[in-house]
Amino acid sequence: MKNVELVTFEEREHVPTKEVGTEIKIKVADIDAIGKSIMAKRNKDGMSPYIRINAINYDMKKGTSYTHTYDKDHKNGVYYGIVTGFYPDGNPKWFKIHLNESEHLNLNNDLDIKKWVVLRMSSVVDGSPLCSGRPRYEVYDSEIEAQGKINKVKAIQKSLGRCDKLKGANLIDFARFLGLDVAPGTTEKVLNGIVGEYALDDPIDFNKKFDDEKRRVYETFFNAIRCGVVKHEYSRGYMYKQVVLGSGEEDSVIYLSRHGDILTAVQIDVDDKDIVRNNIINVEKAISKVTEKKEEEKVAEEAEKEYKDEGALE
Repeated sequence: MKNVELVTFEEREHVPTKEVGTEIKIKVADIDAIGKSIMAKRNKDGMSPYIRINAINYDMKKGTSYTHTYDKDHKNGVYYGIVTGFYPDGNPKWFKIHLNESEHLNLNNDLDIKKWVVLRMSSVVDGSPLCSGRPRYEVYDSEIEAQGKINKVKAIQKSLGRCDKLKGANLIDFARFLGLDVAPGTTEKVLNGIVGEYALDDPIDFNKKFDDEKRRVYETFFNAIRCGVVKHEYSRGYMYKQVVLGSGEEDSVIYLSRHGDILTAVQIDVDDKDIVRNNIINVEKAISKVTEKKEEEKVAEEAEKEYKDEGALE
């Protein structure tokens, strides 16, 4: 089950804990409390209690056996493991979870739900927030996988709906924020197709950037780079005239968001010098004028027809 978040940021931030140890106290995740919370949510959502953890066989010769005890979340200092007792020096004894090619868990079982609480925060399990390297195991949860597909469909519907509403300047601005190349001579119809393809392929990123509170600043910044208003110097970073915006893209956007006068000046120069952007805007304006004219002619024709009809009645 690739690209599935097993533990949310909020869950990590508000994880229930308890202190254990004799000589030295450590913070350990409250396995029982977390297990009850997991089961309450799954029962509420009508989800099955069955989960399977499969080995990822990168190299069949090395085998798939692994013994897991605990992992530490360095973000908040919380240990994830099942404490079974203490050694004479006061350090905790950890329950050993043996994993082979495939581990089947029934979360209604007391030991299995405890294992799941620990394994979903394991550094060797794909989807765990603590897994930064190459995972050794992946989770198959038919319920989560189905929900993931449903969420993706909803995200696609949302991103495509937003794409349809992007016109003219808004379209090219957002396209550049997405990192798409807008070549000279690109028509709005072609660009809409390119942006629509992105919305279909990566709806999560599309919607995330669409909702970004600094979106307009990002758009101005990337427009400015494309038309040469902002330039990058190896030793100084991104420059607007003699103003150093930042060493990288993020730094520059933060600087612009904090200096409205500079941002406005950059936007004015973009409006003046961005030929590709202006071509699309001008075409959109021309189409809008034609549409308005047709609407006016249609209203005039209907008014004239109505006038003639009234005359005929008299």
